[in-house]
Amino acid sequence: MLSRIKSDDTHKLEAHDEFHEDVRDVRRFFLMPAQLPAGGQREQAIESNPALRMRHLSIRPAWQIGENDPDIVALDGDEDPFIPDGVTDAPVIKSIAAQRARRSVRSDS
Repeated sequence: MLSRIKSDDTHKLEAHDEFHEDVRDVRRFFLMPAQLPAGGQREQAIESNPALRMRHLSIRPAWQIGENDPDIVALDGDEDPFIPDGVTDAPVIKSIAAQRARRSVRSDS
């Protein structure tokens, strides 16, 4: 199983929307390793080999992630995800509670 976790605290949806539209239009993208430069340099070292050719991208709100969902790896147990008004009993509430309980058991051992 491959998980790609994208955390973004800029709250600017334009870049996400543009990427999602591009993937929907072209119907493929490549997943490649990249290394952020040290010392604030602007250029990244992007490795084109190995590259995984992808044809499907699933983007969904964190509040929809359930306890046994593979996407649970993307949750940060220290942060509470945004839950829209009117949504009661969001699956993510139990997911985060379970993560925190597991972390508590490990730290007590």
